[in-house]
Amino acid sequence: MYLRDHQVGDAGSEIRCIFGPIVARRAYVPDYIFVVGPNFRATNDSYYGAPALAVEILSPRERRARLQRKLDFYLEHGAQLVWVIDLTHRTVRVLTPEAEVLHH
Repeated sequence: MYLRDHQVGDAGSEIRCIFGPIVARRAYVPDYIFVVGPNFRATNDSYYGAPALAVEILSPRERRARLQRKLDFYLEHGAQLVWVIDLTHRTVRVLTPEAEVLHH
């Protein structure tokens, strides 16, 4: 509702984000993203750029080292906020380029 009323950006799930420097450009599909600005509309198409917010929901099958590389890439290449949701432990890790905070 808020995004429809205020048009500050858009959000969507499972959207392929292609970002990073041209020599190291990568595509990732966060579980959920929020992008600031009027030019993006959440669709099944790819988004070229870093999302302002990327949300990852932990999967028991995901390797921790691979997840950490992905989170580091998000933050090093433009994401301003990353949430890592652990449903098993009922926690959310909040990461920014400057810091990390654990919330219960």
